[in-house]
Amino acid sequence: MIPSEVLPRPWHTVSADLFKVNNFWYIVIADYYSKFPFVKKLNNLTATTVVNVVRSIFSEQGIPETLICDNGTQFTSAQLQDLAKRYGFRVVTSSLYYPKGPGFIERQVQTVKIKYH
Repeated sequence: MIPSEVLPRPWHTVSADLFKVNNFWYIVIADYYSKFPFVKKLNNLTATTVVNVVRSIFSEQGIPETLICDNGTQFTSAQLQDLAKRYGFRVVTSSLYYPKGPGFIERQVQTVKIKYH
C-alpha cells in the first residue's frame, strides 16, 4: 500500500524492512514524508528484538499513524500487534499480489546498502 494522499506531517506514515549486509542484519524504518531512513543493527531476527528496536525508534521520533511492512514473521507477530494497540498505530502489511506496495522501502534498503558497502 502506497499512500496516495498528501501526508499531513512528517512521521505520519512510515515503512519498515529487514536487510542483510556483510553477514549482519539491520532494520530500516523510513518516513514517507521526508524519505529519511533510520537504520539499526539487529543482534538477531526474533520478533522480540525487532519490536524492541521499533519501540526505541518510535520513542525517539514519535508514534506514526501507520507502519507499512511486509508479511515477515517479525512484522506479523503478536508482539508487534500488541505494541501497535498500546501505542495507537496501524500496521499495514503489503500484499503478495500487490508487489508495488513495498517499493518505497525497497528503494530505501538499496540506498542504505550502498552506504554500508
